[in-house]
Amino acid sequence: MIRNVFGYKGTGYEWGFTGSGCSCATVTGPSFTLQYGRYAVIAALIALFITFYRRPRPLTTMVCVALLSMIFFSPGFGVQYLVWPLPLMLFALPRRLAYALNAALSLFLFATYTIWAGEFPWWFANAASQHNHRMVALLALPLWLLYGAAIVVALRRQPPGELVAEQLSE
Repeated sequence: MIRNVFGYKGTGYEWGFTGSGCSCATVTGPSFTLQYGRYAVIAALIALFITFYRRPRPLTTMVCVALLSMIFFSPGFGVQYLVWPLPLMLFALPRRLAYALNAALSLFLFATYTIWAGEFPWWFANAASQHNHRMVALLALPLWLLYGAAIVVALRRQPPGELVAEQLSE
């Protein structure tokens, strides 16, 4: 567990803080976040644990926000990780935002596989080939920011059964 999960360094330059450095063509950003980015994931999950301990939410919401946070802060990139929170998004997010995330993710995956394959229809999408890393990073940036916005919206959303100030004044 320590070596494989917490010791996972991640690979790829197309996602998150690493991807924003890659898309801006900085040299120090990607290498720094690949080296130390895993600690940001651990810190985010600890902060979420404290937040949910103080203000419990339904389990589906907590798991969805934890997955979104793990993906958002992750220094590594794997398109398969991006779909993990999809089944839980309707429990944690407003319906329109959940649909927007699903649509943005679908478009991103289609574009990424097309870039990796070098053509459409795909015959073989090779993520390790000499494809255009910068183009994938540029396409990932809006999706990554949308994941971050989803985390904020889910944390600010009122849990079921909790009254807001306007309801208490009535």
